[in-house]
Formats: sequence, C-alpha cells, structure tokens
Amino acid sequence: MSDRTQELPYSSLVGKEVGGVFIEAVLSRTERSLVLLGTQVAVDRPAVVKVFPKACNDTDADERLLAEAGALSRLRHANVVTLYSVGVYNDDFPYILMEYVPGETLKAMLNRDGAFLPVRSLGIVLQIVNAIEEMHRLGLRHGNLGIHSVRIEELKGSSQDLVKLVGFGLAGGVADEDDRVWYMTPEECTGGKYTNKSDIYVCGVILYQLLTGHMPYRSESLEGLWDEIVSDSPPPLVH
Repeated sequence: MSDRTQELPYSSLVGKEVGGVFIEAVLSRTERSLVLLGTQVAVDRPAVVKVFPKACNDTDADERLLAEAGALSRLRHANVVTLYSVGVYNDDFPYILMEYVPGETLKAMLNRDGAFLPVRSLGIVLQIVNAIEEMHRLGLRHGNLGIHSVRIEELKGSSQDLVKLVGFGLAGGVADEDDRVWYMTPEECTGGKYTNKSDIYVCGVILYQLLTGHMPYRSESLEGLWDEIVSDSPPPLVH
C-alpha cells in the first residue's frame, strides 16, 4: 500500500488553476491520484494534470516523485506522453503536467472489441517496446505498464495506431493496484522488486492479451494468481 494517505481535493479543483492549467473536468480518481483535464492558459492547448496526495509517512517521498517526474519530462519519444512540468499545488499536493492524448486505452478497446489481428497486435507492441527501450537507455522504467497505461491516439486522416505510454508508476507507490496486480512478474510474486526486466515481461503479457483478448493467468484469487504466475506456463495461443 502507498503511504500517500492525505485525502485529495476531489471536487474543489474544477474551475481553478493548477500549474498554469485552468481545470475543466475530472477524468479519473483513485486513492492514489486525481487526473484532471484543462487548458494550459499560456499557450491555449489542452493538457492533463495528475495530482498526488501528499506523503504522510515518508518525508522524502514527494521529492522522489518530483525528481522522477522531472527526469521523465526530459524524455522525448513519439510513443511516450510528453510531460511538460512538475510542481506542488497549494504547498501540499505534488502534480505533473502532461500533454492530452485523445483516444482510448488498450484496455477500453479490448473490452469493447475483443482480440486484435496478429499484424495489428505486433505493430502496437513494437511501438511499446521501442518506447521502453528508450526509457531504459535513459535510466528510467515505466513501473506501471499494462493495457490500462497504453493509449492509442486518434490521428485525423489516418487509420494507423499511434501508441502513447501514460500512467507511469512514479516513486514506487502511486500505481493503481487494481490494474497492476495482473502484471506482476514471477520475481515480484516471490518478494522481488519491479525492475527493467519487469517492463519487458509485461510487454509479453500485453502481446498475449492483444492476440487472445484475455490475460494469460485468470485465477479469481490473488494467491491463486501469484501461484499461476510463478509456477505455470500460459495457455497456448492456439489449441
């Protein structure tokens, strides 16, 4: 569990400015983050602000989060959402300001349409792998990779899929655990930490999902899921 337990200002930010962005709507909310949509006033463009609760039990956690987000903001890659800036709102709530990516997550697309064709699946995963490779080259890792953190951007006049990675697991504790648990590696299930290899492992899980329309492991209990991840091979793609 995260040590970020101070309650977020869920309803009070709409109509206010956060980091130079006039907030117009709440896109999503969890115990660990509040994602807001607005307009970056200085340049009149849509932007997303992700606000985190202040760390209550770790005095260095906010600094780590902002430092990691600052490093990520220096990354420029066609398949990674651009982070514009980082800061602290009202001296309490760390936030990151990033580009708005129109489109849908792979999670929403799979839930609606089912499995993808192999050619399309490979094209999407290759873009994810290219983005992860560049992150690792710069000493970064995603930390919360899965179909919930991959958006397919809508491009006018194009039928091609443009991948954008979003939803990074900054400072080791702000990922949405409801999604994250399905992408735990065998090492994590036995007490290990998330590493660069974990990002690569999850790319394989995503490819399996795109080709089949479901997860490789589907136990209904957390303990059963961990046992399957550690001990079992995924069911074959073709029976």
